[in-house]
Amino acid sequence: MSVKHLNMILLCFFIFAILAGIGKVRADESDETSLEKYVCLAEGAFISFAKASIINPKAKADFSIPGLEKDEFTAKDSRNMRGLYWKADPAKGYVLIVQGTSMLAAEIYERFKEFNELGFDVYIYDFRGYGRSDGNTAFQGIISDYTQVIQRLNANPRYKHRYFYGISFGGVVLLNAIGGDHSLYDGMIFDSVPDGIFWYVFCDTKYDPDQLMPADANSCRNWLIIAGGNDGVIRGRAVDFATDAKNQCGAILFIKHHYGHIFMDNAVNTKERLTAAKRFLIDLMSKEGMNR
Repeated sequence: MSVKHLNMILLCFFIFAILAGIGKVRADESDETSLEKYVCLAEGAFISFAKASIINPKAKADFSIPGLEKDEFTAKDSRNMRGLYWKADPAKGYVLIVQGTSMLAAEIYERFKEFNELGFDVYIYDFRGYGRSDGNTAFQGIISDYTQVIQRLNANPRYKHRYFYGISFGGVVLLNAIGGDHSLYDGMIFDSVPDGIFWYVFCDTKYDPDQLMPADANSCRNWLIIAGGNDGVIRGRAVDFATDAKNQCGAILFIKHHYGHIFMDNAVNTKERLTAAKRFLIDLMSKEGMNR
């Protein structure tokens, strides 16, 4: 199936879902909390499509692997959020991975073992309503959960270095979760992150990544933005976000025109982008060590 045909199917799905879903009560609405109310007009349709697109919805992590641990916390609305982490002993710092809309922690955790080998605890959580996490999925709830995760990890005295890695939608979540407080991290990596939320989800533009980047020149020299010019999922919007961030606040770019969307690319390209991210973390950690 061509990218053009896929986009047409996606557009038709959302038009149908919006027309069918406006005014419809969500099946689990009686159980929803204030953090699980939708803030975007077509949010429910988008979430349904995202969950239906998970490649391996029954994926399970192998916790018999040395160094792989379970983790969980209680969200502000008493939902239990669950995930996992690669444990380093001792840990120089942590890397928080925030995945895309159609990914589970159990599907991608193995790809980040090499970051753990640099001396980081590497955390990945399932979004609320996904995988092992409880609750109903909603954008504002996810943002709240990651705001809480960041506060929780930053309060841990074990961690000298604090890094975030946003994958696709995960980058949108991270920028909203920090709420403009760029002192909360020492470096961020974005891969396949669009400049804004898709127009057909109908969200307020205040949630868009291009509205949430620092305004000062050179204020995001601790950002690495990876983007593909052949991204069939978000088209050129990752390149747009990267270019805007470089021009506005001095972000470092790693753009390849033959790259597709993260984890939908071939093995060689995936290895290259993860290697670029790893080198960036090594460089950042070295510079921080000189300045501390």
